Order: sequence, then C-alpha cells, then structure tokens
Amino acid sequence: MRYIKRILIGVILATTLGYSINLNLKVEDVDIKDFIKTVGQLIGKNILVDGDVRGKVTFYMNNGKDLRKEDLIPLLNAILETKKMTLINQGGYYEVVKSTEASGKGLPVRHNRVKSNEGTMQTVIFRLNKANAAVMRTKIKPLLPKSAKVISFKDNNLLSITAYLGNINSLI
Repeated sequence: MRYIKRILIGVILATTLGYSINLNLKVEDVDIKDFIKTVGQLIGKNILVDGDVRGKVTFYMNNGKDLRKEDLIPLLNAILETKKMTLINQGGYYEVVKSTEASGKGLPVRHNRVKSNEGTMQTVIFRLNKANAAVMRTKIKPLLPKSAKVISFKDNNLLSITAYLGNINSLI
C-alpha cells in the first residue's frame, strides 16, 4: 500500500507541474471512491460522488505511452461506464451520476455536432431534413446502450440523442 501511495504522489507532482509520465501502471482491486479521489487530486478539481458508487477498480497500463493529465478524465469515465455511471462537468467541479439519470443533470447540449475530449455523456440535437425523426428514433434506439436516451420532436423534426460520445459517433 505504501508503494502505491508513493507512486501516486509522484504522479500527482509530475502532472501538477505539467509533465507527462511514461509508466507501466497496475492498479488492482482499488476502491472506486479512492480512485475517483486520486483523479480529482491529479486534475485539481473537486468530484462530487453519489453514495451509490461502489466497487473495485482494476486497471493495467503497460503500453509505454505517457500518462497525461488530460487522459485522466476519459480514463475515469471509461471506468465509471463499466459501473453504469458517468461524470458530468458542472463547471467548477465534476459530478458522478448514474448514466440513466445523466440527461436530467445538466449535460452539455450540442446542435448537429459532437464535441468533447472527456468521453462524457452529452446530448446532441439533430435537425433532420430528409428523414422523419420518429422513424429514425425507432431505427437508432436498438443500436444504443440502455443508458442512452433518444427523443424525437414531431413539430420541428428534431432528434435528440443523449449518450456517450463514442456511441453517438458510431451512428453518424
């Protein structure tokens, strides 16, 4: 345990100073709340954690690539996705919520474009010109995970998709 703490302190110092670190890292059976806390310390942001966040994290990084500060949020989000959770950037802090509840928690809304480097969930609204939004909704919904939400608006022929960036990108 001391060994892991020393490594994490070294990683915190290096990333705080703006360095990237080339490491082979093995995190095994670490409590997910401790992992979230460590990532929050590394990125210098507070992370609000719901009481429902439970479980252990096992992560192996042995590709010899640099671990950069900007890689930590997508990594944490990928880990949270396995627990059916996601991060929402609330400006000054991040909030961990259930993926199924994310659409009502202030996700960023984009119009006709997908943009994010954090791997977080987002809502994208598409204006359809040559297709019926209701028909497209029924075609798209089975292609997305259960945590995704697809809503069609008949009056404006709009399609709203709330999902992870990778899921939305796979559709367009």
